[in-house]
Amino acid sequence: MIAWKAAELRICRALGGERRGPTGHAVSDCVGTRWTVSVKRSKRGTPERAWIDDAIAFSRREHKPWLLVVAQPNSHTPIVVLEFAHFLELAGGAGWLPKDMDVVSNTHVEVEG
Repeated sequence: MIAWKAAELRICRALGGERRGPTGHAVSDCVGTRWTVSVKRSKRGTPERAWIDDAIAFSRREHKPWLLVVAQPNSHTPIVVLEFAHFLELAGGAGWLPKDMDVVSNTHVEVEG
């Protein structure tokens, strides 16, 4: 199996789903997951804006939160990109945030500049 296909398969399975495979449609890479998952391989290991835009479009189309996974070739530590509000929801649910923190009011963060 080609390396990028194998990476998609491992990532989709780690998230409780399966690799979708080619469909000829603009859809996410995994089926059976809580998220629309886009898996990309990058020599630099950094996400590109177009990949994020695609992930957001899949999210709207499939009515699920989006997740972008970026893996470098020969690396076993891919990174995940997601909306900050969704991260707060996950971290709060996992008990990683202070108990008295109001997660809902912290989901909209103003970034200056």
